Amino acid sequence: MGARDAVLVDAQPTRSAGRELAEWIAGKGRNLVAVLITHPHPDHYFGVEEVLRLFPQAHVLAAPPVVGEIATNGERHRAELRPIFGDDVPEHPLVPRPLRPLPLMIDHQLIRVLLLGQADCAHSTVVHVPGSRTVIAGDFAFNGTHLRTAETTTEQRAAWQANLDRIAGLGAERVVAGHRAPEQDDDADRVLDFTRGYLRDFDRLLAHHPDDPEALITAMGERYGRLTLPLFLTAGAQANAVPPG
Repeated sequence: MGARDAVLVDAQPTRSAGRELAEWIAGKGRNLVAVLITHPHPDHYFGVEEVLRLFPQAHVLAAPPVVGEIATNGERHRAELRPIFGDDVPEHPLVPRPLRPLPLMIDHQLIRVLLLGQADCAHSTVVHVPGSRTVIAGDFAFNGTHLRTAETTTEQRAAWQANLDRIAGLGAERVVAGHRAPEQDDDADRVLDFTRGYLRDFDRLLAHHPDDPEALITAMGERYGRLTLPLFLTAGAQANAVPPG
């Protein structure tokens, strides 16, 4: 956020949450020029249409692979979530415009969108703001919550951990996670170490319980029982620890 203009990274999971976010931005007295979508999970962009109601001039942008995934799967995600959230899910999810491979400048501040690839899904980006030593990490990083592992394999989680090392190499002081418990700070080393440790423990315990999701949930719960978003753990265990037959 600059003195006059602002860029929003991701846009909440529902229309009502997007509306609340847009009202908060408007209260800051900034001109929203763009919304950057880090990856194609609907909880990061289904609120964007309400943001555009208050800021119709803002451009909604994402890296081309992210745009492709949203164009392919957005309607399916809408159909899956409509029975849960009803009209709070957009009728026709908005597809971002492809982001050109050029850095953005907001009030003379450089903003870099980096396509790193594997996080909790295959096509993921981070937003790097070198001037404030900040990385807005999307779902590469989690902070005080369970990690979303349901769409990943052991090999993909290894690639995810390698990308955490790439983020660390950016030298940021703050890493803003895609999912963060309210009481957590954004200290870069702590956030990245937490995410790495969770991934290592998940795979280590999965090796002990390769076909027993309940045992994996129990073992992870003994270490991470105080984290929020336990549904992420349940879904990840059920997807990765598959009973025989």
